[in-house]
Amino acid sequence: MEKNEKKKRVKKFFTTTLMGGLLVILPVVIILWAFNMLVKFVVSNITPVTMIVNKFINVKYLPEIISAIVIVVICFLVGLAVRTKLGNWIHINVEEKILTKIPGYSMVKGAINQLISTDKKTKPFSQVVLFKLFNNDVLLTGVITDDEDEDYVTIFCATAPNPTSGFIYHVPREHVYEIDETVEDTMRTVLSGGFGSNALINKYLAKYSKNEESNEKENSL
Repeated sequence: MEKNEKKKRVKKFFTTTLMGGLLVILPVVIILWAFNMLVKFVVSNITPVTMIVNKFINVKYLPEIISAIVIVVICFLVGLAVRTKLGNWIHINVEEKILTKIPGYSMVKGAINQLISTDKKTKPFSQVVLFKLFNNDVLLTGVITDDEDEDYVTIFCATAPNPTSGFIYHVPREHVYEIDETVEDTMRTVLSGGFGSNALINKYLAKYSKNEESNEKENSL
């Protein structure tokens, strides 16, 4: 019996550690792969131009340099367009109706945001939360992806056991409960089908249950 328990503990330790490392490495690999594919695509389309330029200026890696400049300019112009009301509206609708349905999109976007953001409050995919829907006591696990609105918080709720897909919810702030837990540990519970979620529940109860009980008493009076 003891040997079996030790084997189970070792297996659990190995699996959770492996998954934790995978969650860190996989987004970076995907980002590098996507950027490499984008550079190759741009290079293949500007090759005729670079061949002409090379006749006058012989620069090593000229296609790659021009491709990087083109990608930076395109990203800047898209970012500039998203700052406008129309551009932001188009972006939100395209993302919600199309992009979030692409497997891995939310994870890649979150990984990029984590790499370029430094402020935790404005850093997507950095704050773990439990939240309620439909005015009942059922709690869902998620991570905040947008916290700019005064009344609502945008939350990504990953599906088990595949955390690269999920649902986007816009939840009133009063139904969102921030939990002091890392995203990596939370994603491990998703990968394991909910195993280890008791840590989230205990932290929620310790932080919020007393406040909710006092609010209920005040409302009853």
